[in-house]
Amino acid sequence: MRLKTWLWIGACVVVLSAATLAMLHRTSASWLEADMVRGVQPVTDASQPPSGYFHQLMDDGQADGALTVRYRSETSAQGQSVLVIALDNKSRRVTNYNLFLASSPTDVVTGGLYRISAQLSATDSVRTPLMLGLGFQLYQPGGQYLGDTSPASAMFTGVLGANQPVQASWLGGTRYEQQDKAPSSLLPRLSLYNIPPGFVGEIRLTNVGWQTPAAAQAKVQTASQPSATPLVDAWTVAAGQILPLRFALTPQEWTPNEAPAATLTLRAPSGRTQAYPLDAAVSMVSDEGQALGTWQVRVPADWPAGVSKLLYAQAGFSQREIGEVSVGDQTGVFIGHAFHRYPGASEKRFGPLNVRYQFARSLANDLTYLNQWWTGDGEYDWRGIDRWADFHAGTGQRRLLITFSGSPSWASQSPQQAAAMGQPGNAAPPRRELFAAYARMVRDTVSRYKDRLLAVECWNEPNSPDFFTGTQTDLADLCQLVHDGAKAVAPQLPVICPQADSPETAAFVYEARTSKGESILSRCDVVGAHIYNRLGHDTQGRWYAAQRLDDSLELLRKINLRHGVADKPIAVTEYGVSSCVTQPTRQHPQTFGSMPSTEAGDALYQSLGGFREKGVWMVALYSFDHENNDPKCRPGGSFTRMMRVDEQGRQVVDQAVVTRLNEAVRDFGRPDGVSTR
Repeated sequence: MRLKTWLWIGACVVVLSAATLAMLHRTSASWLEADMVRGVQPVTDASQPPSGYFHQLMDDGQADGALTVRYRSETSAQGQSVLVIALDNKSRRVTNYNLFLASSPTDVVTGGLYRISAQLSATDSVRTPLMLGLGFQLYQPGGQYLGDTSPASAMFTGVLGANQPVQASWLGGTRYEQQDKAPSSLLPRLSLYNIPPGFVGEIRLTNVGWQTPAAAQAKVQTASQPSATPLVDAWTVAAGQILPLRFALTPQEWTPNEAPAATLTLRAPSGRTQAYPLDAAVSMVSDEGQALGTWQVRVPADWPAGVSKLLYAQAGFSQREIGEVSVGDQTGVFIGHAFHRYPGASEKRFGPLNVRYQFARSLANDLTYLNQWWTGDGEYDWRGIDRWADFHAGTGQRRLLITFSGSPSWASQSPQQAAAMGQPGNAAPPRRELFAAYARMVRDTVSRYKDRLLAVECWNEPNSPDFFTGTQTDLADLCQLVHDGAKAVAPQLPVICPQADSPETAAFVYEARTSKGESILSRCDVVGAHIYNRLGHDTQGRWYAAQRLDDSLELLRKINLRHGVADKPIAVTEYGVSSCVTQPTRQHPQTFGSMPSTEAGDALYQSLGGFREKGVWMVALYSFDHENNDPKCRPGGSFTRMMRVDEQGRQVVDQAVVTRLNEAVRDFGRPDGVSTR
């Protein structure tokens, strides 16, 4: 968050001790590393930070001193130094707080890597829209303020719990995106923004480390080349498809804002090679401060199956191997859609579907979204769901994703309760005495469509009371019924865990346990969460929106690691973008909804490439024919720009976007078209 006005209120500016200054600024051939909590003098006045730090209190431009901050030093059970920060906002306005972790800015040298890291904990009161994290305040020559930055890797996320390892890095020579200028100096700091009136909470900061390269070694002068580690263990791709990839450049290979003369080479075991010359500047800087080469490599259609080498050569340096590429059919991301009124009214309004997709998701379709085929205990009306299944998967070229979500009114625990989708009672679980009947419904439904199913999914966005009003125990028990009912007739059919409406709210699902105390995750083959309002980057590594798709996918990875399910595939069963939420970037200055159709199509194509690059198993776009015609947020009514508004104000299919989506399915979609699980 960037503030328009910075006010210094009661700031305690102190001088570092001679020992600490020496620790921070001495020149060495190696990294300078400091445990900052141990290195600074302890708190002696609870109203001020430790000696060597200073704070900044802001009240969105109004200085009334109503934000109270108190400090204390502790030692953890593991013997670690802990700085505890207690905040109390007595103001009537939203306030903000910075704790600077050095007494003066550090000069930035091109090629030098600057990193602040810590373990971060906070009380439960620190939650959205509060923004807590590490970062840097950036300055131009002469000390003029340039901006501030906190990458996603440095932000506290409540769903990840206490003692989160966070870090912010800055690679010298990198331009600050908003101003297109490289800072000449920076200050590391901790920030808490958007503190609401009445807020009371604590932050715990452990093992704060401040790393800066020695000035003499900031720009490597030697031509020696340390080995580079790929960002993934091995890339996978199908012959004829595009492989999106990024890999770390060595310090010598990276020159800020310049396009190197470089070539990637794919080499098969037979010795056959395919070269890919670089024709544009494609470097970007990761949150970890790595300069990355960003490429899209189309593998020839007749390329042999097996493991090929990937080699990188840049003018002035010898060729080096950066990784291996496994070529085969069982790779790619399943790309599907939610269709509201196909089959149905959309056929008459928009005409036949001319969009490529590999599966259709049942939720939100007029014929399927309420589990309305379940009419009684062991009783079904298959006409609507049969029509939907035959329309989308009748030829066998596409698959179905059935989402078992919602209770018909006759089965609902709360039949008069308001719910999304316009059906009272739909958000409540079925009555407990009907759980056995629910399991039979799942079994009978899967038995009827199993040859056309890609997967089944347990419930939709259960963290939202619009879609689910039961308990976490209810949810886990329902998912056990879906799992057991599906596996009884199709043992290899993947079962997808319920998906929260965002990774940030996934804890409701991931922490659910059955009546017998078993984790819901033991009843799922696939995990994930819905992702909205995030976009990928273009072929030159420039982000289409300030809200980056990578950040949500990385958060999903961290959640899976924390809950011990890192080996499970990831699905995202809803993905879309609203222009009211995303912020444009300097290189892409229009929001997704306002982009010309060709640029919006490119943004969607590259975002699907981002899912492919990160190894996501399935993604479902939401949606093709939403028809909510908000000209600011969703021109044409779709979160995926499948529609546009024509000169007469009518919604019509946006063929330019559809064409790019079709190309994404061709280039990134799983070529076998069916599940291999």
